[in-house]
Amino acid sequence: MPELDEIYATNSSTWWNENGPLKLIHVTNDIVVPYYLDVICQRFSKTSPINVKLLDVGCGGGLCTEKFGEAGYSVIGIDINPDLINIAKNHLHSSLRNVSYYTESIETHAENNAEKYDVVVINFVIQHLTDHEVFVRNCVECLKPGGTVLIGALGKNTGAWLMRKIYIEKMLKLFPPGLYDYNRCINASDLESMLKKYKCKTQETRGFFYNFLTGKFGWFPSSMGYYVLYAIKKD
Repeated sequence: MPELDEIYATNSSTWWNENGPLKLIHVTNDIVVPYYLDVICQRFSKTSPINVKLLDVGCGGGLCTEKFGEAGYSVIGIDINPDLINIAKNHLHSSLRNVSYYTESIETHAENNAEKYDVVVINFVIQHLTDHEVFVRNCVECLKPGGTVLIGALGKNTGAWLMRKIYIEKMLKLFPPGLYDYNRCINASDLESMLKKYKCKTQETRGFFYNFLTGKFGWFPSSMGYYVLYAIKKD
């Protein structure tokens, strides 16, 4: 996706700046990362964190990946963009020896790491892709039976899209123009069906919305805009 690479390249120096052009990513992580960590903690409460193997697919500059590492999990972050992987590596503190980054596609990674991970995280990556099903299949292939997949995504809803485009992008300028393509978004129900096809049962889907008064996201009963879900791969 050349247009996406160009956006990230232009803003690479401010990736970790919470008030920079990619502010929305930071604000989104403020709500989804604690959710991911809560699910992982509940699912693997009897396992030492360092023995929980986690794959962060499309990790970008490592914003979520580091949080998983700080929680003590054994983490691999992969991304096809070498510039973003370099940002992630350069930001990584030497004390986080349980975190590693690789420039690699999920297709290639799945070929050599079938059923390796206890947790696979796909944090707001899928809405940048054209072939959702192939991507989901490869991610699930990396997951152990009984493992957990955590996904954050954008619903394909015209009203929610216009709200995001007009207010969050145009007026508040919380992310660069062109970062999201409506045609690549996916509704939670469609994603749940794909996961079911590859033997993953969705346990929960939760929507959330951007509160213009507080400048933060809050949970919302509808998944038509932003949402997270988690599913478990059948044994």
